[in-house]
Amino acid sequence: MWHGKRHCGQIPSISPAIRHAHSVCQRHLITAICDIVVAYARGFEGEPITTVSSISAPYCGWAVLINGNLASGGRDGVIRIWDTDTGVCVRRLAGHTCIVLALAVLSDGKLASGSRDGVVCVWDTDTGACLLTRTVHAYDFNTLCALHNRMLASGFCDGMVRVLDTDTGACVLTLRAHIRMVSALAVLSDGKMASGSWDNTVRVWDIEKGVCIRTLAGHTDAVNALAVLGDDKLASASDDSTVRVWDTDKGACLLTILGHINSVFTLAILCDRTLASGSHDRTVRVWDTDTGMCLQTLTGHIDHISTLAALSDGRLISADVKGIMMIWK
Repeated sequence: MWHGKRHCGQIPSISPAIRHAHSVCQRHLITAICDIVVAYARGFEGEPITTVSSISAPYCGWAVLINGNLASGGRDGVIRIWDTDTGVCVRRLAGHTCIVLALAVLSDGKLASGSRDGVVCVWDTDTGACLLTRTVHAYDFNTLCALHNRMLASGFCDGMVRVLDTDTGACVLTLRAHIRMVSALAVLSDGKMASGSWDNTVRVWDIEKGVCIRTLAGHTDAVNALAVLGDDKLASASDDSTVRVWDTDKGACLLTILGHINSVFTLAILCDRTLASGSHDRTVRVWDTDTGMCLQTLTGHIDHISTLAALSDGRLISADVKGIMMIWK
């Protein structure tokens, strides 16, 4: 079942538009290794430095590892580790039996993954060993978030958030408040956790007590993504085409950012603390979160932007629902 947002069921196959995107970038092509195509251009001047055509499904999980490599989930249940400098697939992690929907890097650097059948795995990405396999829930994973002490929070289509001890595999906490799918999770600077939902709200949780201490209401459509700005500030992206900046301590909306003309689906904090947003309007925009000013608009994708990830060296990775990934500098 396809909802036009994040899936809660069948994923559409990657369309022949990938071949079109590949031909557009052919004049920059330098190498093709594994399942990706690497091409170089001008980066943040308006063109990507790297274009990647991947077998990953549009809404599979992504995570940036401690060493700067990128992990991506696949429709085939395999997690691939990519060298973002060369475009080489350096490792394949096989263990899931269906599509990998969410990834998160734990506090000790291990990688957690969640698949459609509700299974969580924990991986040593250096050796490729699977350290833990647990069935947590019968519903689809939509998001994972690493907490302190190797704890892992997971959000599901039924509105639940579950916290897993990745040492023992035990579910130690279940959080109930959202009435629709939990689409995003984030750890705040004070150790509390925020969750975003298709019920149009963001909720702030005291994990130690297991209670919702604040509800951030203002979006008029589904919340798709969260990004922690620091100093009790949180950004949220919504299908109402806006990005909002919140004071999570006071529960106040400090800023509503306008500019996208369709759903805003993904967010990433860049090294200079600016905020990148990806939208179904096919653009990535970079914002000053103090003023709401759009500093840059990145174009080149041929379909809805589904994922952003910021690398530690300042580069930005974007992906669209056709499976095309671009690395910007």
